[in-house]
Amino acid sequence: MRALTFLLILSVLAGAVGCKTAEQPKVVKLVPQAASSQTTPAGAPQDDLEAFFSGASVAESSNTKFFSAAEAPNCPEISVTTVQGKEISLGPGKRGFAEPGCVTLIVFWDEERAHGPVAARHVSDLVHKYAKWRVRGVGIVEKTAHADRSLTYASGLAFDLYYDDLSALKEMSSEAGAEVTTAVPSIFIVDRKMRLRFYRAGFRFNMGGIRKDPRTQTVMESAPAKQTIEDYLKTILNEG
Repeated sequence: MRALTFLLILSVLAGAVGCKTAEQPKVVKLVPQAASSQTTPAGAPQDDLEAFFSGASVAESSNTKFFSAAEAPNCPEISVTTVQGKEISLGPGKRGFAEPGCVTLIVFWDEERAHGPVAARHVSDLVHKYAKWRVRGVGIVEKTAHADRSLTYASGLAFDLYYDDLSALKEMSSEAGAEVTTAVPSIFIVDRKMRLRFYRAGFRFNMGGIRKDPRTQTVMESAPAKQTIEDYLKTILNEG
């Protein structure tokens, strides 16, 4: 009886050793790849949301300029319209625009172009992120038939909102030496001494999230490494 019991135990142990533990399924995360300087390859996804997850890159805009502190032009004075319809001037040294000691991000966009509201959201995110380094923002929307849609989410943006008939954009773009002075979205960076240091226009973004609501989107710049708007902003901030 003891011999039989012993044989049964050996049999069970042998079976246990011979069984393989079931392999756990591998979890694959969709992580966007870093954007490169290459243009979007033929056959790459064109939809923004699809591009975000596939990591499809978009070439850097040719309409990008970075000025050294020595060669930077002064920020010009511009005329805009408040959301209440009042015409005002924004100029260097005026509160809420380019102030001494602050670095200002100025974004122009058009509600009729998909990347405009997302560019505004991206600038707002940068203002939040670098606020303690006295980074400020200004948002200016081209006055079109659908411009009032900006007000539906303006409360979530980290800057005041104004309207423009393209004259302000032309003034800023001309000062930056832009070839096309009405390209949107356009983003400018003004440094602590109220000099125009960076300009980028007509630039695309890869977006994730709910496309119809810019407040919920994750923004990825389609820019080469070390050439994103944030990279240029950090360069200016590090100047002291």
